Amino acid sequence: MRHPTRRIQLTLLCLALFSLLLTSCTPNPRQVVIDALLTLSTSTYRMDVTTMLVDGTTQKSLMEFNPPDAKHIVDESTGMEYIIVDQVVYMKTDAEAGWMMTQVPAEVYLGDTGQTEESISEGINEVERLGADTLDGKPMTVYQYNSVTETSGVRLQNQTEMWVGDEDGRLYKMFISGEVLATSQDQASGEFTYAAQPAQTTTLITYDQGISITAPIP
Repeated sequence: MRHPTRRIQLTLLCLALFSLLLTSCTPNPRQVVIDALLTLSTSTYRMDVTTMLVDGTTQKSLMEFNPPDAKHIVDESTGMEYIIVDQVVYMKTDAEAGWMMTQVPAEVYLGDTGQTEESISEGINEVERLGADTLDGKPMTVYQYNSVTETSGVRLQNQTEMWVGDEDGRLYKMFISGEVLATSQDQASGEFTYAAQPAQTTTLITYDQGISITAPIP
């Protein structure tokens, strides 16, 4: 006859081993977020972006990216269009206007294109797994983190929820609550000023190797 105490000990040991195995198989939330963000810098993709400002104004834009530093942006709210190639920002004020070269620093639209695992890790805090979800029929896991970034000398603080594909680890959706970079130009001097503006932004990401971005002016 087996001793009851030994049976309990064996049961507890099995539960402990199962818990250890389960923990070792669960992805580290912080590393998942870092890997997904790092993948963006080396992927060709299209972003559909909807931003709601604090006054209730909604802005929609389309953004395409071709690594390492080519970007095409269409502001659907204003009709303005931008192409950034070789650190030069080209602008078109509407569908009928021609392209012109601007003096706007490329980093305003490109952000930090030289991101590394270390630099991303330094910019995100309080990473946590929120749970499972589906997006367009694909299984996803939703994560959340807080971040502080700096663009054109302006600090932006945000809380981000991100949907990461369970099968490929890619980022497919982001909901950002916090601040965006607002740009304004002095008509007299032509100088640009930048400031943080409260906003909520929803971004949907589609990966497309067929995207090609070239300078609009030879």
